[in-house]
Amino acid sequence: MSIFHIASRKDWEESQAEYEHDSLKTEKFIHASTRNQVIPTFSKHFPDEGDFALLEIEIPKLTNEVKYEYISERDELFPHIYGTINKSAVSRAFSFKNAAELKNIILKL
Repeated sequence: MSIFHIASRKDWEESQAEYEHDSLKTEKFIHASTRNQVIPTFSKHFPDEGDFALLEIEIPKLTNEVKYEYISERDELFPHIYGTINKSAVSRAFSFKNAAELKNIILKL
């Protein structure tokens, strides 16, 4: 089973064996999404244009725990990764610049 994380492409490419997002320091976890949550998450939390990477993460290969937690604002369970993302758990990373490119990626998954 896979979950997804939207990252800055630069941050993803510069990470070594593990990827760490700023939310790990501030919230103690890295936000992730299911396939169906990716586009609404991008629309709500990211600028219209940028240099992004969509990480497809294989849960069984993660070295840190994933917890599905209820977010009342969205009335959904979201996957949260309690630690860094080991690069060996990322099966694919897709580069994209906007919502239209992200939608095309999601449609092909």
